Amino acid sequence: MPKEVHYYLFSRDELHVALTLYQHARGEKIPPDAVPGVRLSGGPGGPSATLALADGDGAPRQVFDYDQDQLLGAVVLFCKAQRIPLAVRANKRVELAGDGLALVATLNAEPGGPERQGGAIRYTDQDLEAARRKALPPEE
Repeated sequence: MPKEVHYYLFSRDELHVALTLYQHARGEKIPPDAVPGVRLSGGPGGPSATLALADGDGAPRQVFDYDQDQLLGAVVLFCKAQRIPLAVRANKRVELAGDGLALVATLNAEPGGPERQGGAIRYTDQDLEAARRKALPPEE
C-alpha cells in the first residue's frame, strides 16, 4: 500500500485566522478592533505560539498561549472551515516551517524524523531505506 505524506504550510496570517477560530470555538471572543500579533517558538515540547492582542494605539490588551496540541487543533479547525481536505485516519503533527507552521499528515507511514542535509530538510521512511539497502549490491 502506498505511503502518503502531506505538508500543509500556514503563513502567520493564516495562523492568526486559525487561532482566532480556535478561540471562538472555545467560547472566548476576540474583539474585532484588536490588532493581533502571532509569535511562534520551538522547544523540546514542540512548537508553541503566542497570540498577543493590542489596541489600535499599540497598548497590550490580551495574550493567549498555545502549546503543540492546541496549535494542531487550531490548524485542523482552520482546514475544516476553509474546506481543505484532511484524511481523518492520518497521523497529524505540527512543525515550525520557516516563519510559519506546517501541518504534516501521514497515512500508512511512520516517517523518521527530519534530517538536515545541506540547506534542505529531508524526511526518511525507515522501511523504504531498509528495502533500498537490501536491493543495492554489497559495498567492497
